[in-house]
Amino acid sequence: MKNPFSSAQCGDLIAALCSGDIPDGVQLHGCVPDEFGIVCTQALDVEQTNDSFVVRADQARAPYPQTIWKFYADLPDGLSPEVVLPQFITKHIPTLVGYMTYSLDGNTYTLGIITEFLGTAQDCWSAIHNDSMRPRLLARSAELGTCLGEIHQELFRNCPHSHISGVALANQLNVRLDEFAQASELISPFVSSARQLYNQLTQVATIPTQRIHGDLHLGQILSDTSGFYFLDFEGEPGSDNTVLDSPLRDIAGIARSFHYAGLEFPQHEFLSGYRQTTSDETLNDMVLSAYIVDRFLYEVIYELNHRPDWVERPLSSAHFIPVLR
Repeated sequence: MKNPFSSAQCGDLIAALCSGDIPDGVQLHGCVPDEFGIVCTQALDVEQTNDSFVVRADQARAPYPQTIWKFYADLPDGLSPEVVLPQFITKHIPTLVGYMTYSLDGNTYTLGIITEFLGTAQDCWSAIHNDSMRPRLLARSAELGTCLGEIHQELFRNCPHSHISGVALANQLNVRLDEFAQASELISPFVSSARQLYNQLTQVATIPTQRIHGDLHLGQILSDTSGFYFLDFEGEPGSDNTVLDSPLRDIAGIARSFHYAGLEFPQHEFLSGYRQTTSDETLNDMVLSAYIVDRFLYEVIYELNHRPDWVERPLSSAHFIPVLR
């Protein structure tokens, strides 16, 4: 369901929740109002579908001097993956301080989450576009791979996991390819190459699947001197992020994020770090290539529907994908 509170009302709702004046239908979980000691609230000025606010607290009273409150534009049914998955991840994510639910007509939805605000961290999408920061980020490609691998391993150990056959994955990707091609003629030049690659997946016996991030890109990763932090485990907009998938989908998202920035993905360095935490069974070059192509096609349709001025960004980066050249 749509968030019943407007952006302006969300700011007022934070003040109400922090004072203990909780509106009907709203529940605050994982913390109590006295823990916040709110001093000021500021809307986060970034491009996003949801509404986020930085809340600064009285440091003498609050365990977290600053928190970020994110309210969903479309409320997830039940508990959001951003509430569930952090319970199984012990590092490389901001601390989940609490969350809010909204109940209506016997149904409960996740209204938003409250996390530790990492004020000194820089998002990697901004860093990759900064001439002075880019070399340092590229030099840490193996570390980035290791951090993602550690997250994947914790999700593998603590959440359901399974396998899918190459035939089944080929069928899934071909269905998505058909949907993308029907959505826009911009996909037409890539259909034959994509189909040929997907059909080669029938040679792969099994592909490990598990819970993953689902919509990973450099804008979802923060960096500071202490390491990398991964955000926003919601999955692709409109998708079901409870479905098991290959961890290679997350790696493909990062690869395409480098391409968006006009850079080759440092795949060798990244995967050398990732391999330190995972088995070789997970890594398959053909499967990774298929996910990169699928992500590219998804981006074209996403930009066309949501940011048409950006549609040239994925199209002009197709040359980074060998099978599409």
